[in-house]
Amino acid sequence: MSATFEFVPAGRSGRPKPADRARIRSRCMQGRNKREDSRRSLREARRFDASSANYSSSASRMPPPPPRDLALVQLVANVGPPSQDTLFKIFTCNVLNQAMSPLEPCVDYNYVETACFHWLFEDVAFLHALLFIGSMMDDLVSHKQPQPGRKTYAHLRQTIAALNTALCAKDAHLKDSTLYVVIALTSLAVASRDLRAAAAHMDGLRKIVQLRGGLEYLAQRPKLHFKLDRIDLAWTLSSGEKPRFLPRSTSRGPLFMTAERVPMPRTVQSIDGLVDARLGIVYEDLQRLTFGLNESAQKHERWNVGAFQNVITCIQSQLLRLEDNLKDSPSECLRLAMLAFLTTLFKIPGRNTPYTYLAKRLRSLYPTVFEGTLSNGASSLHFWFIMVGTITVVDPDEEWLVQMFTAVHASPLSWEEAKKRLLSVMWIECIHDAPAKRMFEQLTARAQKYH
Repeated sequence: MSATFEFVPAGRSGRPKPADRARIRSRCMQGRNKREDSRRSLREARRFDASSANYSSSASRMPPPPPRDLALVQLVANVGPPSQDTLFKIFTCNVLNQAMSPLEPCVDYNYVETACFHWLFEDVAFLHALLFIGSMMDDLVSHKQPQPGRKTYAHLRQTIAALNTALCAKDAHLKDSTLYVVIALTSLAVASRDLRAAAAHMDGLRKIVQLRGGLEYLAQRPKLHFKLDRIDLAWTLSSGEKPRFLPRSTSRGPLFMTAERVPMPRTVQSIDGLVDARLGIVYEDLQRLTFGLNESAQKHERWNVGAFQNVITCIQSQLLRLEDNLKDSPSECLRLAMLAFLTTLFKIPGRNTPYTYLAKRLRSLYPTVFEGTLSNGASSLHFWFIMVGTITVVDPDEEWLVQMFTAVHASPLSWEEAKKRLLSVMWIECIHDAPAKRMFEQLTARAQKYH
C-alpha cells in the first residue's frame, strides 16, 4: 500500500472516535504479523523480482558514457584523468595562443610560432610544462591563490626532471621545444615572485640562445625575440639585476626618420630642457610609436611584427642602458616611468607581475622630483607619471600618490579631459583606457577629501 497521509478528526476531549482508532491500529500494523511464506508475501516478492529484472534489462541496453576527448590520444607519456582535464582546458582556452601582449588590435602577432602541438607526442618535458602552466594559471587566475598549490608544484618537479634529462642529450639546445619549456618556466617564476628560480632559468635561457647564435639568431625570430624581451624586462624590473639579452651599445639618432615620422598633434608634451638629451631622444621615439599604434588601431590596420619588434627592442635596450648614466633625478624618474609604460605591452592575461624593484624606486624617487619640478609646463607630464604608476606598480590608495594627484588637479577634471592630457605625453588607447579610467575615478574620489 502506498504511503499516504490520512487526517483523523478528534472530538472535544482530544480523543478520536472508536472507528477512527480502528483505522489507526490498522495502519500501524501494516507489514507486521506477516508470514514470509504466505501467498500474499510470495506474490509481492515475485512482482518485485520482475520489476527489478525489467529495470536491469533496460539499464543494460543504455550505451556506456563516451570516453574523455584526450583518452583517445596517445601522448608521449601516460597522464591520468585530472591531467587530461588540465590539457583540455589549455586547448579550450587556447592558453598557448593567448596574447602575451594586449597589442593584438594593432600589431600582427602570431604567438604560436611553430606547430608546437606535435611536441605533446614527442617531448616529455613539454608535456609536463604544459600541465604545469595549466595548473598554475588555474591557481593564480581562477582560484586567486597567492602561491601555486601542491598539484602545481608536482607538475613543476616533473617538468624540471624531464628537462634535465633532455638537456643531457647531444644538441639539446637545438630543439625548439626545449627553448619553449625554459621560457615558460622563466615567465611563471617571475610572475610568482620566485626570483631565485627565475635567475637560474634566465641563465639557462641565455646559454641556449648563445649556442643558437645569440642576438643574430633572435633578429631572425622576431616573435621569439618579443617573448625574450618581455621576460628580460620583467626579470630586471622585479629583481633589479642587469638584463640578460641587452644588445651591443650603438650610438644613434632618432628611430623614425623625417620621412617616416607620424604627424604629431600640436598639443604634444615636450620635455626639451627638462631631462637629459639622450633620454629625450628615446622619449620622442616612444611617443611617436604610441601615436603610430593609435592611428593603426583607428584604421583597423596592424603593424608588421618585425618592424614593431625592431623599434620596441631598440627603445627598451636604450632605456635599460641609460641606468646609472643619468645624473639628475627627473631624468631617472622619467626613465623608470617609461619602463613601467613598456610593461603594459607585455602583460600576462589575468595576472599582474609584481615589479618589486621598480615599485620601490618609483616610490622613493618620484615625490622628490614632483616637489622640485611641478610647473604649468610639466603638469601633464606629472599627471602621466601618476596614471602610469597606478596602472602598473603603485596602489592608488597610497597617501603620497593621492596628495600629488590633488596637487596636479587644482580643479575637478573629467575623464575625457584627463585622457587628452595623457595622449599629449604617450598613451595607447586600446590598452590603457579601461584600467586608467578605473584608477582615475578612484583617485578622484579620494582627492575630494582633501578639498
